[in-house]
Formats: sequence, structure tokens, C-alpha cells
Amino acid sequence: MRLIQRGPTPNCLNNVNPRENWHNFTNSQCYDLLCAALFAEQQGICVYCEQKIHLDNKNCHIEHLQPRSRDQSRSFDYLNLALSCNHATHCGHYKDNQWHKNFFIPPYDPEINGLFRYNLDGKMISSGKDDEKANFMIECLGLNDEKLQKKRYKIIKVMLDYLKIKMDSEIIAFLQKNFIEPDNDNLLPNFPSLARSVLRSIQA
Repeated sequence: MRLIQRGPTPNCLNNVNPRENWHNFTNSQCYDLLCAALFAEQQGICVYCEQKIHLDNKNCHIEHLQPRSRDQSRSFDYLNLALSCNHATHCGHYKDNQWHKNFFIPPYDPEINGLFRYNLDGKMISSGKDDEKANFMIECLGLNDEKLQKKRYKIIKVMLDYLKIKMDSEIIAFLQKNFIEPDNDNLLPNFPSLARSVLRSIQA
């Protein structure tokens, strides 16, 4: 997970009746505009696992960070919304109604910075900054799902293979460009926080 810089609330959301049925809202033009705004803020990756998401094939949904079942008044609160992938075994659908006001850190809260790190087998762990919060987030969101961890390991292996060939400033710049930085459309690659963690561990 990474810190998300929030933009202004989309204008259409200010005109939504706070009592409107959420499921009806998902069929509205405002929902599509909201998805586009969140997609741009998150630079095309899931707010939780950091895999690429796509608006055109509906492989994502708007996630309520604090579940609607906990506070209906935040259903249309922009600060409570984010785009999550649609995987059933991790992220938003897996989280469902799990949430704790003291341990769930919103991705726009600077406290999320530096909360996690990664082992070289792709496992996500606490950085030691706040074990209780980090472990809650990992468990609540299923961020060490087996398939997800294997995907992360593949990224690590590719990066390490490049570094075995030659470890110099040119290779480091190549890895940063292809595994961490956004492309010309300002969209991020899969797992940029993981890649940044790998480079930091190698350069330490």
C-alpha cells in the first residue's frame, strides 16, 4: 500500500442525495465520473494490493474504506472512497465489513508511509513502525494471499535477475523506470511499493 494524494471531490458527488441507494448509484453517470477521478488519483492501480486495474473491463469497484454497515452517513464521503480490484481472496471484497477505527489506516493518511516492507519471497510484513496496525491491515485485506504473494515474487525475481547481470546506476535507473515510475499516461506498473522496497534493500 502507498500514500494516495487526494484531489478535490468531483462536483457531481456534491449533488447526490446522501440517502440515495448505493446500488442504484452504481448505475449513474456520477459513479462513472467518480471511478475516473479515483483511477487518476491512484494512477491505475488497486488502492490495496497495487495491481493494475482497468475501468473498461470492470475489474474494479468503488470501495468504502469504512464499510457502509459501520456508518451509512459516509456512503458518499469522497474521503471514504477508493478503487479496489475485484479479487475475492484479497482487497476490498475480502475485507467486506472488517474494519477497526484504531487500526485501519486510510491510504490518504501519511501514517501509511513506511508501514510495510516485503520479504524476498514476496510476503508483505510490518516494517516495525507499528506492528499492530500493519498486521491488522495485512490480515484484514488478505494481502498475503498465496496467488498475490506469488505474483510479487515473480516481480522480485525479474528485478534480481537484472541485478545479477550488472548492478550499476544504469540498471538501477532502468528498474526504477520500468518497475516504480509512472508511464507517459501517469499510470503505475504492478506493485511499485514492492519494487521500491527491493531496490532499497539492495542499495542498503
